[in-house]
Amino acid sequence: MPSLRVLTWNSNGGAVPRGGQLVAAANALTGMYPGHPLQLCVCQETGVAPDSIHAAFTGTPPFSVSFVQPPLFSREHLPIPAQPFRIMPSRAYRLTYMDAGPAAALNLVPVGGFNLVNLDPAVDAGVAGWIAAQGLAPGLLVTVNQCAANIRWPVYQQFAYGGGSVHFFTWHAPLRNNWLGANFSGIVLPGGGGGTLWEAFQFFQHSTFYTGIMAGLGVNDIVIVAGDLNTTGPGVAPPAPNMFPGYIGFSHNLSHILAHSPSAALGMVEGHNSPSPQSPHNLVSARAIW
Repeated sequence: MPSLRVLTWNSNGGAVPRGGQLVAAANALTGMYPGHPLQLCVCQETGVAPDSIHAAFTGTPPFSVSFVQPPLFSREHLPIPAQPFRIMPSRAYRLTYMDAGPAAALNLVPVGGFNLVNLDPAVDAGVAGWIAAQGLAPGLLVTVNQCAANIRWPVYQQFAYGGGSVHFFTWHAPLRNNWLGANFSGIVLPGGGGGTLWEAFQFFQHSTFYTGIMAGLGVNDIVIVAGDLNTTGPGVAPPAPNMFPGYIGFSHNLSHILAHSPSAALGMVEGHNSPSPQSPHNLVSARAIW
């Protein structure tokens, strides 16, 4: 059975000493589980310019020894004018993964690039179809379409690993309070800042990009969603309405590592959270098995 240890953190910026906190958490995990060390680490809300998170990934063990250099990078939004109605200036996602580990079987092999999942209904037919099916009044329809086109989108990276594929998403999910006009359902998910926007999760889960991946999964494949979803555990667990059905996971506060696979062996073990005085978000880690 393959397994994969993931660490996710919304670092809330990249100022010192955040990079040092990230390194300490990574080394602690490697020390606790030498046979199953950290293999994939992702941060949300880092600086767009190189910062202490980037420095940790590029210059400090374990990242500088056995992880891909430089780390993968994506803005949280497309630059203006592509997303003219986005809320807040864009921060960044940074991802690094083991490619020179102590055993070749632990290494991840990227397939394709590290890219935003475009949820604009003008681009993705699944998003457009789901919105159209809601029967919204014309003015509200415009608002919801604008929301889907301008919110923070997930980022996707595929890896070849364990005889199959890891379909990895990270996301800093949009707050409901920033898009109240698009919250036509009235569903309020628990979480800080008024909770996350339920409709955004429906855009994601009904997108042609996502449903195409889900339809093609084999028993050696896994989908992992890790990040700051801006809702707490009850917001993503049953009976939460259509929030990642069929997934299991480990959560702490607003941060989550969720996994889905057709494999009967699917499990999530060794969940940890490391407190950070720099942010309300702890560094969250777990090992997915499938």
